[in-house]
Amino acid sequence: MLFGLCCALAAVIVTDPRSWRGVLFSLLTFLLWTVYLGVKPRQVLRRAGFFALFFLPFFLTTYGLKYLSMDGGGIARARAALEVPLAIVLRGLFIALLSVTTVRSMSAADLHEGLCRVPGPHTLRTLLVGIVFQIRNLSEETGRIIDAIRVRGGRERAFSGMITAIPRVWLPRVLYRSTRLTDAMTVRGIPSTAVSFRSWPLTTGSVLFGAFFVLWVATSVVLRVLP
Repeated sequence: MLFGLCCALAAVIVTDPRSWRGVLFSLLTFLLWTVYLGVKPRQVLRRAGFFALFFLPFFLTTYGLKYLSMDGGGIARARAALEVPLAIVLRGLFIALLSVTTVRSMSAADLHEGLCRVPGPHTLRTLLVGIVFQIRNLSEETGRIIDAIRVRGGRERAFSGMITAIPRVWLPRVLYRSTRLTDAMTVRGIPSTAVSFRSWPLTTGSVLFGAFFVLWVATSVVLRVLP
């Protein structure tokens, strides 16, 4: 699964988000990945809405700065200033959706083992385990916050309630959980992430899926170089 995630991320990174072809390919990559993971459409829409709100301040800031730094006026100036900020936000949105969807779809044991199999120094694997499990906890916490807002204020206030809850509720919980993670890693020590690896047999299905993932990345490269 982590190999498929790496291929999906590579396909999104390679494609050009400034063209409609690149945006559609990235969207298709994300939708196919959610079908492969068996994610419910309601969960996909919820995560997409949250990350859209999360990237909205960055988009507005970069768009405003880009617009003010350009000469001219009218629709042409607004369209030219929109190109780069929108491309950055779209790429970040797809990467965040792919990563969080994969992390939430895996069990804690499988995720831990997969991260520990990442080649590199042991300290790097430890940091990856801490960061990814932190994202997993924050994703679950975000879902609980949205449900609480809907229960207290109704569905019509869920959107505006989430906007005001991000700086007042979500960010303080991020800092609190980050502090707890740091304390836990300090007390337990770096070697505590050691895990015994399980043996996974090589099947025809895994080979076919692996070949499809590689072919999908190759397709993204071809789309990028095409005029």
